[in-house]
Amino acid sequence: METHEVVAAGLLGLVGGFVGGMLGVGGGIVFIPALALVLGLSQVDAEATSLLAIMAVGAAGAWRQHGYGNLRPRDGALMAVLSVAGVAAGVALRTCSQSTR
Repeated sequence: METHEVVAAGLLGLVGGFVGGMLGVGGGIVFIPALALVLGLSQVDAEATSLLAIMAVGAAGAWRQHGYGNLRPRDGALMAVLSVAGVAAGVALRTCSQSTR
């Protein structure tokens, strides 16, 4: 990435976080179109980049809530395992449906 792209990505992150916080919507409403239109990423790459950002925010939030005693690690681990299984099943289903076309 070139310097102007890094700066643009940083500004998009700030704007997306601000809009998400002020309006109570997910930052992905801003991030994904902006990544695609401003930085020229494909739809899939923009979605993957947004999901990576969500992982970082989720980890920070979990760490903070753990400090408050609000985190249930066993439930979180169960959700993580089931989420990975759901993603794998969805990808397999999509792959099967595309190969039959």
